[in-house]
Amino acid sequence: MKKTLLSLIFSFIILASYSQNLTKNFIDKNYIEVTGFACKTITPNQIYLHILINEKDLKNKNLAKTEKAMIDKLKEIGVNVNKELTAKDLSSDFEYHWAFNSDILLSKEYRLLVHDAITAGEVFSQLKKLGISNISVAEVSHSEIEKLKKDVKIQAMQSAKDDAKSLATAIGQKIGRALFINANHHENLTKEYSYANIYTARVRGAPTKKNLSSSKPNIKFEKIKLAYQVTARFALE
Repeated sequence: MKKTLLSLIFSFIILASYSQNLTKNFIDKNYIEVTGFACKTITPNQIYLHILINEKDLKNKNLAKTEKAMIDKLKEIGVNVNKELTAKDLSSDFEYHWAFNSDILLSKEYRLLVHDAITAGEVFSQLKKLGISNISVAEVSHSEIEKLKKDVKIQAMQSAKDDAKSLATAIGQKIGRALFINANHHENLTKEYSYANIYTARVRGAPTKKNLSSSKPNIKFEKIKLAYQVTARFALE
């Protein structure tokens, strides 16, 4: 029993000593620490619009007729409604109706995908003519966003490596393997736009009062910004 206990203690001492040496060797190793940065801005090609049709906002029109008019108008614009328009369940002010003995008013929400700012502006403009003005941009993205993120990360890492090489060469050395890598990223994929914002953007184009009502909204969405920062340590040789 004593021999087994002594053997375990001796093994623990050796293991602790070995671990300390590894830590010491890593700390004592000469290295260079650099920070690489890469940034890319892209124009969104996936613009998700949130549309709400509420009967209380319509003048002598019911939801079903307005919905059909909306779908017909979207088809005219060139939207593939079967693929790019989705709807949520109907809702109503049923409780309000019983409390105040009024007509039951229905509402319905939709999510529409368009692929450019021109089409988005046309949707805002044409649906407002139908009495549908409760429209906002829920999300903007890009169809190849994951690939673009990966590309920018690689660029940031390559930037760090290039800087490390340049600095090491300046002192007559070269870099070895990476000892440490830490990456931070920032991206802005969501931007809120109301119809008022869109209409203001149209007015910014300085149309006259005579043609203001017929001019198309001149929308420019904020570009998606992907920015990555990589801090890396390379061994010096």
